[in-house]
Amino acid sequence: LPPPPEIQIRIDQLLAEVNQHFESASLDPILREAIKRKSQPREALAAVLRGSDTGSVDGSGRFNPDPGPGLGGGVGGSGGSPARTAAAAERNARFDAQHYSEPGSRSFSRVLSRVGGRGGVVIGAPVFADAEMGLPQSISIEMVGQNCATTHPEAVFGSILITTSNGKMLRYGPISCDQAIAANNLFYNSYTSMEPWRSGDAIGLMTIDNPTPFIPADHDLNRSGRRFDVILHPALLDLPIGQSIALSDMKPSARRSLLADAEGDKSVAAWLAALDDREIVTWRWHDKPIQLHSAAGRITVEPASHDQGDAVLAFRAFSIEDAVKEEEASKDGRHPDVGIDIPEFANAASVLTKRVAEYRRLESFMRVSAIFRWARSGGAEFVGRVPVLATERPATPDNLVVGWNGNWIAVAPQMSFERRTKDFCTTLPKLTGELAKTDTDLRNSLLEEFVDYCRK
Repeated sequence: LPPPPEIQIRIDQLLAEVNQHFESASLDPILREAIKRKSQPREALAAVLRGSDTGSVDGSGRFNPDPGPGLGGGVGGSGGSPARTAAAAERNARFDAQHYSEPGSRSFSRVLSRVGGRGGVVIGAPVFADAEMGLPQSISIEMVGQNCATTHPEAVFGSILITTSNGKMLRYGPISCDQAIAANNLFYNSYTSMEPWRSGDAIGLMTIDNPTPFIPADHDLNRSGRRFDVILHPALLDLPIGQSIALSDMKPSARRSLLADAEGDKSVAAWLAALDDREIVTWRWHDKPIQLHSAAGRITVEPASHDQGDAVLAFRAFSIEDAVKEEEASKDGRHPDVGIDIPEFANAASVLTKRVAEYRRLESFMRVSAIFRWARSGGAEFVGRVPVLATERPATPDNLVVGWNGNWIAVAPQMSFERRTKDFCTTLPKLTGELAKTDTDLRNSLLEEFVDYCRK
């Protein structure tokens, strides 16, 4: 693609600077004070956090195993339209090429323990299976007497069937149709431009990127927020589980909304408070190491260790100190493990995965994906057909907006550069008026550089 015009690059840079001003200088006093203590200029901090978005992280990944001889391929199911799927695959490929060019950089352990790159929602933790289960030989999806070609495939349920080397037929379910299709897409489909998955690699499900200020049509700054581009794995495109995963990553940024969904639970409130106490600037949702069991022909999926509760869903957080440490080490070619597991999350996870729909569905999908990952890693062939979806389905979001005050989250429409520039220029007087109260240097820079441009 040709590079964008110079004025577009500059305006995008300026929008990012204004975004950071509203986020760190006026609306997030904890982050503001932390930046002051570190004495880092805005540009340096932005460079440190580049690639992991500000406040809510990414997750998409490069998963596109080539089925290869004997592994079959799920026929009949897909995420979005061919054009949308190809575009999503290209976005993921570009993101990964930028952040994971070094050998070994895509391993689950490496992806999990760095600030930058993919955050959001990442899966790929080790999966262990009881020896008596045998080795997986084939996997199929059973939706007996049910039709997935509806506008609500998340409400149609079935099972995963696995045959093993010791002659067993194992079943896992119920699972929703959209999750079955998404898991098959991840492990038994391939996507042009995306590199094949290798055992031990992380699988990014979604990430967010390019935060810019969002201003509503009436230019009311009280209802403005941060707008993020959503980079969703093509396997999840235009499926309800893709929508749930996209929203789940953003929820902690909309803290008041999240607390309301969790019915004001004290453990969730304590976890959110711990994020502030530790000056957390970004995070990553991921799965824990998983153990598969079987009894009476049915598979159960559990965390390999129950030390941190019974949920498979885990959460890793990163502070400004982690970002600085990683940035300094990268200058010498080193890759330190950074980030912390927030202890308060163990109790919050059990509430989130039961009371909040997005996390309940994410938890379920992590369990389904673990079974598919075990089957794929073990060389199991996909047999049968993938359920067929309805032609017309709601699209997963390409953009999401989080309110500055943390009390709402919403899907945002796609906006061209021309539209964003027009909104920026229309709102310039209000922006400079607000900035005059807190950052006169930025206000003067805005006026000097863009007043004449906007007049034109």
